[in-house]
Amino acid sequence: MNRSNDSTHASFDSHATLSIQRFFAAPPERVWRYLIDPALRRQWLADGAMPAHVGESFELIWRNDELSTSAAERPSGFEAEQRMASHVLAFDPPYTLAFSWAGGGQVRFVLEPQPGGVLMTLTHTRIDAEGARV
Repeated sequence: MNRSNDSTHASFDSHATLSIQRFFAAPPERVWRYLIDPALRRQWLADGAMPAHVGESFELIWRNDELSTSAAERPSGFEAEQRMASHVLAFDPPYTLAFSWAGGGQVRFVLEPQPGGVLMTLTHTRIDAEGARV
């Protein structure tokens, strides 16, 4: 999947909301698969089966030893595996996915078809500056 390297499409406001926009030269259905397919999602975020219905629970699973293909050890202070319980808040394939995040936050992905691809807007609410850095 091709993506823009332009980092000017992100903002972090005083209300602990991070918004990022990226254009992908791919149809919405392909980008959608990277949000819901655990094997594809783990390449950029976390593993874990994604239910297809609002209100259903799931876990995001980070396997910190797999963060890099190098022989480097995982970052200090991180367990080999971390899990986060979440709930699906919105599920409208292939355009909108939202789920709860630790600490009362929420992550929402909105995919808007554009000529030649799709514009993805990711909005993460109630995120601290450390989380935004990630």
